[in-house]
Amino acid sequence: MMRVPRKPEVFIGPMEIAGIASGLENGFHQLGVSARVCLAYPHPYGYSSSSPKGILAAWQKAGSKVLKYRSKRTPVAAFWLLWHKLLSWPVLFFSLFRFNTFIFLFAQTITNTEFELWILKRLRKTVVFIYSGTESRPPYINGGFFPAGGDAPDLLLALKMTRKVKRVVRRNERYADYTINSPSTAQFQEKPFINWFSIGIPKTIPVVKAYEKKEGKRSIKIVHSPSHPVLKGSALIEECVGRMRAKGYQIDFVRLEGVSNDEVLDALTSCDFVIDQLYSDTPMAVLATEAAFFAKPSVVGGYFSQDVSEMLAEEDLPPSCFVMPEALDAAVERLIVDNDYRQQLGMAAQSFVLKKWNSLAVAERYLQLISGDVPADWWFDPINVRYSAGCGMPDYQAARMIGLMVDRFGTEALQLEDKPRLRDLFLAMSKRRQG
Repeated sequence: MMRVPRKPEVFIGPMEIAGIASGLENGFHQLGVSARVCLAYPHPYGYSSSSPKGILAAWQKAGSKVLKYRSKRTPVAAFWLLWHKLLSWPVLFFSLFRFNTFIFLFAQTITNTEFELWILKRLRKTVVFIYSGTESRPPYINGGFFPAGGDAPDLLLALKMTRKVKRVVRRNERYADYTINSPSTAQFQEKPFINWFSIGIPKTIPVVKAYEKKEGKRSIKIVHSPSHPVLKGSALIEECVGRMRAKGYQIDFVRLEGVSNDEVLDALTSCDFVIDQLYSDTPMAVLATEAAFFAKPSVVGGYFSQDVSEMLAEEDLPPSCFVMPEALDAAVERLIVDNDYRQQLGMAAQSFVLKKWNSLAVAERYLQLISGDVPADWWFDPINVRYSAGCGMPDYQAARMIGLMVDRFGTEALQLEDKPRLRDLFLAMSKRRQG
């Protein structure tokens, strides 16, 4: 058992992913635990209202300039990038004295160096990495990088990206006390990790409205709020809604992009249900979680729906209409016409998040990790990972990418040599290249 600090002082950052950092901070504060979100870059959707001060403010301001000029190769862009990197070192120095527990998101650390992790280990700090998908998923099955219907993939780039993701996951494992990941995105993990669904998404929604049945309502309001339209399959989702309208259903379809989180929450309070995404590798991502707090059910498409009941304990499985992508129309139509089913699913989702995924309950589980009190059923052995269809792309695109990678670079390009059974599943999938 690791050495445990008597009084946790928790760093959370340096990235904010869908409100996870701010939700976790809120939960720790409810427990009376000192915790602070420290971000390298301001988040565009306004999850946190707190303002950094001193060196943290300077670091985040430099980060905002990096984002502003990141698409430009100019001396100004180079200056802000260098200045941001230089500022990360005094931020680390400050943090070493201020915190004894570090919870890192998106595979990022303060300086993004192995030296930093070595220092944390030498100083006996508790280190936790939270993975949320893209940063641990093999790039060749990530539709955000190689979408179906796009240009011919740059295979050399895919190989470099794959090696980098594998290298970072392996490095972080070496120094972390715990890594938290989903069985659907842990193909590169080599050590046992904490199952994401045993911990949950820490959310605090200011107002939780019960489901209100609207008698005589003429139209159904559906919300879709993609952070990445290509990855979420937004065009195909809109086509599905069009087919529903062609059948005579009156639908108020609200698509929200690039708006604040408050605007999204406001839309969720008045909708009937959510269509989250088409090719998801989780039954309840953040939008579906937020909808659940308002007792609004979500339709989620994804190939992981075939395997999810085998990968997760029943009590950890969040309620949603999680279906294969080709079953999207049927799922959407059922939620349109079956008011009782829609209401029951929404209430089940609400009950789940209020009990298990509220910020206080999730923070309590993180406190268990920090204390070294980890139930055996939270652990997941990566040798049991067997999901190969990826996220954000149809399965034939994933098969095509796998096949092209293997044809050009050999099976070792998949970076799965430590898991022969999983590698063979990927190779078998690569034979299905025609969509």
